[in-house]
Amino acid sequence: MDFQFTHEQRLWGDTVHAFMDKEVGREYTREHDANREFPEDVFKKMAQQGWLGLLVDEQDGGSAADPIMFALFCEAIGKFSLDTAACIMTSMFTATNISRHGSAEQKKRYLVPFLAGERPCSMVITGFSMATRCGAPGRTCRMRLSRFSRAPVLDVTTGSAFSWYPIPRRGSRSRR
Repeated sequence: MDFQFTHEQRLWGDTVHAFMDKEVGREYTREHDANREFPEDVFKKMAQQGWLGLLVDEQDGGSAADPIMFALFCEAIGKFSLDTAACIMTSMFTATNISRHGSAEQKKRYLVPFLAGERPCSMVITGFSMATRCGAPGRTCRMRLSRFSRAPVLDVTTGSAFSWYPIPRRGSRSRR
């Protein structure tokens, strides 16, 4: 069995690494990590390249890339910062779920602006106790961002299936 990357895979990895070097850079990621800001410029540039739809089904406007191509993409976009990469990847995973499991209305409402680079998306992933507080099994949770202090506070309540903007957080500070 040959475990070498194909020519196409090597070219893809080189392309995304070059993009990160030229279009993003170490200083950009450091600044956004330090300020805990969503990498809006990176998100829009990746949308222009058509990369946000790597995991989205073709019939929904994506390219349905294979797992190796996505792994190479993740490696390259995480070269300077896991936080920056996680913001992009979280949006991509959420878009994949909308593509595969969402209604036509949800796809129109969330996928179209996501793939155009107009709105990143995310979802709340909670533990059993939080899921229990959200209601009966099968109900969804909604993320709402409040500001009681300098740190953002997440309040999870029942509501729509998808919320916008992943919030990179460090540490274990939280309020209930």
